[in-house]
Amino acid sequence: MLIPVRDYIGLPKTQELLAKCVDGTTPALQEALLNGAPLMGNFKTPGDWIQFVHAAGSLYQPDEENYAIFNALRREIIKTRESADHQGRRRLINALGLKKKPGYILDLINGAPTFRDAQALILAEYGVGLILRNRRVSKTEAKLHPGAPFHEYSRYCPLVEVRRPDTPSNAILCTEEKGFFILIPDKGAIFVSGGPPKGYRLELIVIRKVLCDDSYTQPLKNWLRDVVQESCSNRRNVRPNHPGKMVQIGMNMGPRHARVLGWAVSFTRKLSDKEKTRQDANLLGAMSLLWALAKSYVPLDITDPMQKLLDESYPTMATPHIPVGCGFSVTLDGTEYAFKETSRAPPEGVVTMGYEAHSHVDGCSTDFAISWTVIREILDSNELPENAGSNFIDLGLGVVVQGAGGTMTIFQPERMHGTSERGGIMAYGLAINFTRRVADAIQELIERGQTVRYGLDTDTHKHRK
Repeated sequence: MLIPVRDYIGLPKTQELLAKCVDGTTPALQEALLNGAPLMGNFKTPGDWIQFVHAAGSLYQPDEENYAIFNALRREIIKTRESADHQGRRRLINALGLKKKPGYILDLINGAPTFRDAQALILAEYGVGLILRNRRVSKTEAKLHPGAPFHEYSRYCPLVEVRRPDTPSNAILCTEEKGFFILIPDKGAIFVSGGPPKGYRLELIVIRKVLCDDSYTQPLKNWLRDVVQESCSNRRNVRPNHPGKMVQIGMNMGPRHARVLGWAVSFTRKLSDKEKTRQDANLLGAMSLLWALAKSYVPLDITDPMQKLLDESYPTMATPHIPVGCGFSVTLDGTEYAFKETSRAPPEGVVTMGYEAHSHVDGCSTDFAISWTVIREILDSNELPENAGSNFIDLGLGVVVQGAGGTMTIFQPERMHGTSERGGIMAYGLAINFTRRVADAIQELIERGQTVRYGLDTDTHKHRK
């Protein structure tokens, strides 16, 4: 009769064998541990050492006795893969600018004698313009803040940059003539509102060329394009009524009628577990690369609150096929660059390809979310004017961010926003957010005094007192 995996690992004989693995395993040790081990999760084939380690290790949390040994066994497995050497990884890190150390910018801005001085400081430190632009709130918010300037835009309206005969009547025209600020493709900017005596507030940050021009750039873009295309082809489109595709990876709450906290089960094509694991690893690597770039390029005012959630209550990104842990890899021209001890992305990720979003707001537990346009292609079928199409628009701020490959946009999901009519533009994007639904579920468990345990043997949460 088979026994649960945790019970099997807790057996004195199993514990004795695991203790011998501290200094490294041998084929004989692996065979002895696998002999009689019950199957679970991705460990579906007797004798599959790698899947046994990943599946069994996912059952333990950092405060449990067996966590350290399985973590060490995972690292041993990673070391056996073909990958770039230390110097190769170091060259990639330098080429991508991953050694940059951004600081806090709001204190810098508010501490400057004048706004003009603040602009000079930001230009010197970050190489972008500092733009003062006050936000208009929705009519609903205006009722709570008498006298505040407000807009009359509605949700779920198409956003356009040019009117055509077939343009819907409820479309919102977003042009300079309508009062919008147009940020051209080669310009980055930090938008703030307010001013003395209460101080300035961050509203929107646009960072360009978040992939340095280097011999690594094109191979990396090629890999990222392949990852986005593969993900959008094989995973569930969570916005099927919108043009283009949007898919998810990591944690979510499932469908709204079935509130379950767990790792997104998103594949729609019939694939082997091995292939799902490969595709998950690639997408997890792309999302974690975005997070590494964000921590190198984005001011700490934005990333610190996100990191605090990871430090206090959130796991890093995982999937039903890849356990919680650290480390990820990217592949350039067939060479794997593995960052074994590097923190992964936060747990919720979104991938888009040719996606178009009407005006809307998203529930978010952090003030900001991070999106990255990896590649922007202009198709032969495009009939829109130059630089128009598939552009991010913040309606309350009145800003159109004209798209370009390598653009990182840090925006406020709970402020009305969207993307303009895509036309013949194909944009490949990745985004990190912290949805309010997931945050509320985690907080509810914390308030109950329960600890969330994330494992490969289930795609829903388990908890313990």
